[in-house]
Amino acid sequence: MPAMINRLKAKLLLAKERGDAAVAFVLLVPVLILVVGLVVDGAGQIQASDQATTIAQGAARAGANGGVSAKLPSSGAANISAGQALNAANKYLAASGITGNVEVNGRTVTVTAHKDYKTKFLSMFVGTLTGKGTGSAQLLSGP
Repeated sequence: MPAMINRLKAKLLLAKERGDAAVAFVLLVPVLILVVGLVVDGAGQIQASDQATTIAQGAARAGANGGVSAKLPSSGAANISAGQALNAANKYLAASGITGNVEVNGRTVTVTAHKDYKTKFLSMFVGTLTGKGTGSAQLLSGP
């Protein structure tokens, strides 16, 4: 008889803890999904920033090269035409499918590009994250 009572006590004690795993599972799964989402979508934003930087650097070089006037002074030093440089850099950005800002200051062309990343896990909180990149090119001498 005492062995039967001990078995019954053991079964009752185990029965009390049976729902604990389900509660822990329900509480931990959303947290784990959020952590995975932050990692995946954070990496996506970093990748978008890298792409924006690469395109901004290319647009700045295109602007500096495209802004060189055809007529060089006798010294051989070329000047940048701000209008031509803006046009060339904006064409490069448009061909890349990215938005950005172009600034010409003397012989330096600076481009800031923005690339959107559409979130995969965090879409219920944030639809898109924006990657930003900057590049500049300076014309040192004529061809």
